[in-house]
Amino acid sequence: MYGMAVVLAPAIGPTLGGYITDNYSWHWIFFINVPVGIISHLLSSRMVEDPPWNRDAIQRAKSTPVDYMGLGLVAVGLGSLQVVLDKGQREDWFASHFIQWFTALAVVGLLGFVLWEWREKNPVLNLQCSRTGTSPSAIC
Repeated sequence: MYGMAVVLAPAIGPTLGGYITDNYSWHWIFFINVPVGIISHLLSSRMVEDPPWNRDAIQRAKSTPVDYMGLGLVAVGLGSLQVVLDKGQREDWFASHFIQWFTALAVVGLLGFVLWEWREKNPVLNLQCSRTGTSPSAIC
């Protein structure tokens, strides 16, 4: 199957792409992957199974509550920081009120994230160092 794909794709691809471009539009070239993706998903879901140890891990992960507040705070903080770093030079850094507002939003979001995660029972990012070994993500 792999050999057929490697041989047929370079032979059929340009011809099919040219036909679609000439008769429809170049935009339609990107939709050619949709049926291939659907068929691939259907065949993969029928043939591939999760191992038993992974099924148990998935069930445990589903029963663990998600820290939406922590996710929101880190998204706002890092998103705002990204805007500041991306547009800062164009906006003349802190001479712009836009950059000042987004810097304040980044500081409040990231500081709020750290304070929230210290007190959260099931944090997104465990910031507490545990020497008892109860927290696998903490490194002391």
